[in-house]
Amino acid sequence: MFEQVLTVSQYGTFIKNIFDAEVMLHGVSIFGEISGWQVVRDNAYFNLKDENSCISCVMFGVGFQSLKDGDSVIVTGSPNYYVKGGKLSFNVFKIEKKGVGSLYENLIKLKQKLENEGLFDSKIKKNLPAKIKKIGIVTSNTGAVLHDIMQVCSRRNPFLNLVLYPVKVQGEGADTQIAKGILYFNNTDVDVVIVARGGGSQEDLSCFNTEKVARAGFNLNKPLISAVGHETDFTIIDFVADIRASTPSVAGELVSKNIFEVRDFANKSFFKLSKALLNIILAQFKENEYKINNAKAFLMSRYNVQKNKNIFFNQKLVSIFSSFLLQKQHRASYNELKIQKLNPMQILSLGYAKVEQNGKNIKFLSQLDDAKFDLYFKDGKTEAKKL
Repeated sequence: MFEQVLTVSQYGTFIKNIFDAEVMLHGVSIFGEISGWQVVRDNAYFNLKDENSCISCVMFGVGFQSLKDGDSVIVTGSPNYYVKGGKLSFNVFKIEKKGVGSLYENLIKLKQKLENEGLFDSKIKKNLPAKIKKIGIVTSNTGAVLHDIMQVCSRRNPFLNLVLYPVKVQGEGADTQIAKGILYFNNTDVDVVIVARGGGSQEDLSCFNTEKVARAGFNLNKPLISAVGHETDFTIIDFVADIRASTPSVAGELVSKNIFEVRDFANKSFFKLSKALLNIILAQFKENEYKINNAKAFLMSRYNVQKNKNIFFNQKLVSIFSSFLLQKQHRASYNELKIQKLNPMQILSLGYAKVEQNGKNIKFLSQLDDAKFDLYFKDGKTEAKKL
């Protein structure tokens, strides 16, 4: 045991020297399953795991090795303790593929089972409500995920109400807490539920790959958004959820309409609508004016036609009436001539005389008696006696 107090660097160097000096730890071959495989500048960074444990590995100059998460491999290398970062890793110089790992294979089997049962069916996916006022969030109450969602929602719509159900998002028992948190919101008035955590290795995200979490998501009676890991990470809950968001921040954007954009959109829409209505009114006014002018022209045309007809009819009526009067005038003149011819005074003017006796007209000589009788001439009368 050290009697003196060591610095952090001294203690880290001491640990590193132990690993470097232990020959039994060098050139060791380990069997396990790859998780979190990443190649950066020809260097591979990954985890090697089994059912109970996980170690961090690095292989420099990986070359054209075609490996992926879930592959079973045998790696050969030595442990290395990074003093500055205080991390232990396994430096691999040889890697040999041995097929698909059991953990990955179990994950594929679970995915296939749930898919066959219809938990991933797109026909039963729920749409997000048109109006979202209250949001349930299942995630850790520490870390950046909750902060990112809150920041996005408050920036876009500060009137949203966020309800957190805090859970572990990694490690033993995390899946139980997550499933419980999801189902908690069944009996609440939230409009939508977000299940979220930041990125990590497959081991870190493994609690979102359990049947327990999948069935909880399926039995949720609210729309569910999965925002687990980075854009390239996929978990079982992603397939069960109604919507998958590539990041927690994107999930925040999906549930929060930007009220400022909505206001601007409303203003622009109102302006467009007002302009459209004004154009409609002007067009209708022009159309009405056109119709009125046409109606005026039609009525004037009809009036002129009727006026011409009336003038023609009046002229014809005057002509007929004039002809009728002329005929009557001729008839009257004719009758007047006849009357004049029948006028006794007119006859007397021709040298005839009218004979009356005792107030009676005498037409025949035999009607006269021996008494006197009257002779009427045009200019007077005289008495006469029968011889």
